[in-house]
Amino acid sequence: MKDKESVGRLERGDDDELLDKLRVALWLVVSVGMVDVLRRKGKLRAIKVGRKVRFERAEVKRYLNSEREGGGRGGKRHPESGVNGAGGASGNR
Repeated sequence: MKDKESVGRLERGDDDELLDKLRVALWLVVSVGMVDVLRRKGKLRAIKVGRKVRFERAEVKRYLNSEREGGGRGGKRHPESGVNGAGGASGNR
């Protein structure tokens, strides 16, 4: 599958390489909007190049590692997917 090959290439490479929001979104398997949310919350540091926002590969790896280690959210992590469980008002009924 072409998408899996692209993600594999994103994980390898020079840590100094700058990635755009779309490539980061593909790597993290989230929307471009979610990449913006992570950046605004300070969870994923970005570099401004002119009017463009770029992310160092090393920074994306740092973010992934911090999420694997518990990443600061209150929800329980799903054991297989590593996805945090629902937290906050929307998850509690």
